[in-house]
Amino acid sequence: MKPKLNSKTVFVIIEGHPKRPVLPGLYDLEPQPHWQYLFADTEWASYQSESPLVIKIDAGSPFLRSVIDDMQSPEGWRGLILESQDDFDTVLSWARQRLTVVFDPPRTGLLRYYDPLIWHALCTTGERIGETIQHGHYWVEDVESGAWHSLEYPEPVADPTRPSLSSSQLQAITVLASRRNNGQPRS
Repeated sequence: MKPKLNSKTVFVIIEGHPKRPVLPGLYDLEPQPHWQYLFADTEWASYQSESPLVIKIDAGSPFLRSVIDDMQSPEGWRGLILESQDDFDTVLSWARQRLTVVFDPPRTGLLRYYDPLIWHALCTTGERIGETIQHGHYWVEDVESGAWHSLEYPEPVADPTRPSLSSSQLQAITVLASRRNNGQPRS
């Protein structure tokens, strides 16, 4: 099972594990990968060792096939597969602009929207705001199995100009946090 991709080139935002970092697999399968740390050049740069990667890759690449397979494993990598007609720098800027959000002014924090469960909670309650990302694909694991989900024009924040969450998005994140604190499975 895999997501239906509509583009020849995709962007992957992916988190590795300390025991299974992403970069060795990327360089094993791609001769000249195009990537950046998501947290680089942001207020989160001091956490670069824990940063997800943003990778531009051909839709038919061996690395993307590996990512798709791995995301379906309970202990696999976590992340998003995004489709955009824009260039790498535009998509990277879009991704970085959504890292820090206003929760309750003046309280801000890191929004881990690249976690598929958080993405699912935020994007299914939001509205179509921008057009940088045309499609977002992600794997969500539930108690017995999992499934690929795809969204058109996904947007994880209510206001990208001053990243914040709507009341329905805040409520969805609160419910998700409650479930996670009660030991329900992660994405």
